[in-house]
Amino acid sequence: MSINHGANLFDLSNELGLNKTDIKDFSSNINPFGASKKAKDAILNNIDIEVIKSKIDDMKEKIEDYNYNKICKLEISYGYFNRGNGDKRPLIEIYKEADKKMYVFKKQIKSI
Repeated sequence: MSINHGANLFDLSNELGLNKTDIKDFSSNINPFGASKKAKDAILNNIDIEVIKSKIDDMKEKIEDYNYNKICKLEISYGYFNRGNGDKRPLIEIYKEADKKMYVFKKQIKSI
């Protein structure tokens, strides 16, 4: 089985002998409407890069703990970009920077 961007729930359920409705899809891109303005504003106005790095480390540790002795391992790719003070670029450009970093990270993980 090969899992690319997002999980193929049909193949995964067949391989594990599960009903696909028993598998939870936590893909980050399942909301067709995107993040709400309130969520975007909250993120942009309360960014602390050290907190973000700490949360990523916590998440990686929890995933490692979860994956211990599991047949089907959980993997994530992530990227973040810190918009500096005075940076007035549109939010979509900031998302694109974070997305680029996610794919760089994903490429590193696949090479391991």
